[in-house]
Amino acid sequence: MSAKLSTISKLLKEQYEGPIREQLNQEALIYRLFAEGPHEWSGDKVIIPLHTGRNDGIAYLTESTAAPGAFVPVPEAGNQSYLDLAVDAKYLYSSFQVTGQAEAKAPGAAGGSEASFVGAMYSEMRGMEKDVRNSMNKDMFTGQGVSAFLVDNLNVVANRRVSGANHLIENMYYELWHVPADDTKNWAMLTDGGAGNTIFQVTNIDTANGECDLASVGGNAPVATAVGATDLVVFNRVTGFGNPVRPQVDEINGLNCLAFGVRSDDCYGNARDAANNTILRGFGFKADHAAAPAGGLSSGQPLTLEDMQLVVDAIAERCEEDVDTIIMHRFTRAQYRNLAQENIRYMPGETSGDLGHRPGDLAFEDMPITVSKDVPFGVIYFLVRDTINTYTLRPGGFQEFTDGGDIVTQKRDKTTGRLTDVREGFWKQYYNMVSELPRAIGVMAGIEYKRA
Repeated sequence: MSAKLSTISKLLKEQYEGPIREQLNQEALIYRLFAEGPHEWSGDKVIIPLHTGRNDGIAYLTESTAAPGAFVPVPEAGNQSYLDLAVDAKYLYSSFQVTGQAEAKAPGAAGGSEASFVGAMYSEMRGMEKDVRNSMNKDMFTGQGVSAFLVDNLNVVANRRVSGANHLIENMYYELWHVPADDTKNWAMLTDGGAGNTIFQVTNIDTANGECDLASVGGNAPVATAVGATDLVVFNRVTGFGNPVRPQVDEINGLNCLAFGVRSDDCYGNARDAANNTILRGFGFKADHAAAPAGGLSSGQPLTLEDMQLVVDAIAERCEEDVDTIIMHRFTRAQYRNLAQENIRYMPGETSGDLGHRPGDLAFEDMPITVSKDVPFGVIYFLVRDTINTYTLRPGGFQEFTDGGDIVTQKRDKTTGRLTDVREGFWKQYYNMVSELPRAIGVMAGIEYKRA
């Protein structure tokens, strides 16, 4: 008796879905770097206590010099301060289709075989697995639409210098948030001057030079004269001129959003643009402004070990945690390798790194450098790994490929008008990434690179 499409679907899920999920867990950067969170889902969200303040009830007990025999009173009991962080699951959906031509090769059809149909389905499953992994890796950095960084203080429309040009979208709209490195200064949106517009359209993206054009609805440039030499300006994607609605709130919270999200619909559910909310801020830094030099280099400053050390030390100053993970793009790694440094290699066994590094990989002060093609160009991330966790409500998996052998849908060829039977397979996953100590996220931007 020949196999039915429904039994083939079961075969695919049993024999192929497991290896594909395992491959995702091995190769998706988010699972390689960050462990599953210690808290469990309850209902439609998980509530996490987020540490926001230290115990103030501390005093040294010494004899008073003004009144011998009198002592300083024991301080009132204090406690650490916490904020209830409600984390929703973000949605990851993907689908593929197999046409009737592949179905014609299924068992029971003239000249068909089970192997040919399984092969066609499996090929689509593998292709979608790569697409899912790429989407997860990209969202790990720029999820929720916090995409790139303006790294100049010019007041012109054309050739604005940016880090992360590879994540900007042509003709898309963005708010530009100035995020000073100084905790005592407020974050604030850039405007186009007298008109007061705060949304700018991005055009003429140049990933080789690290540049783009920025213009408001009136064609004016964002005024950036208040941006300090070491300050960042964050690109926050919105839906259009005069419409600050964010279209990516269902995406995973990326590192950029965890560090610099400022809207109430960002990951922490509260605005972070006031000076007194420094406890939830990541740390951003750049090394002054510079236009693109000759020789194929992008805009930005040459990478220096001093600046990298400053970011590491700044994170330690803010949260008393030691950075243990550094992430950069391959183009930035080339700049780092070019620096004169002893013991630049990272050899397995020399540190506690468990990220699959190999001989020839690099390290900065025994911190292994992780490389990803999805890191924004000209940006380095400095992280404390155990302060960031993943949370999974529903692990990734394929849904049913068929409904018992009936046709799911039909697709019309726009050229010939012919209808083709189409079956669809779906991948579904609900999960999120959370930082329980945002001050332990550091971003260094404005680094020049040479694109291959």
